[in-house]
Amino acid sequence: MQPLPRAVTPDRLPEAVQGLRAMESLLGIIVTIPHMEAIVPLPDCLTSEAEAVGAINTLLPSGSELQTGDNTDSAGFLAALRDDFGSEVRGLTAVILGADGAARTVAMGLARAGARRMVLLNRSLDRGGRDWLTWWQLTSLGAR
Repeated sequence: MQPLPRAVTPDRLPEAVQGLRAMESLLGIIVTIPHMEAIVPLPDCLTSEAEAVGAINTLLPSGSELQTGDNTDSAGFLAALRDDFGSEVRGLTAVILGADGAARTVAMGLARAGARRMVLLNRSLDRGGRDWLTWWQLTSLGAR
């Protein structure tokens, strides 16, 4: 299996997602910037991860032409912490640099994995306030 990179302009994204339904041997697609947030309303369903962060990085066929949007960033981040650094996050304090979509996804993963506290460091309050998960969302996902 080899990835086949394809460029899609933002105005053609809905057509591209619809066209994927006709590809019977498709195992899935990887979604990158600038489409990760714009693609959210297009699949038939979202995983709880994708819904919570409002971004998709993986689009998977789900049978009978259904598509599922997922975001696997936090799972990958947590696996790297565990496998490469031998670190589990339960009960720890995490410092997150930045407030973009990747930071939101990492924060959600940390919250679900039981991080005790998260500190957000960002250059501007505007971005952090506008695009950040609310404390309620984080605590509802398991952060204490």
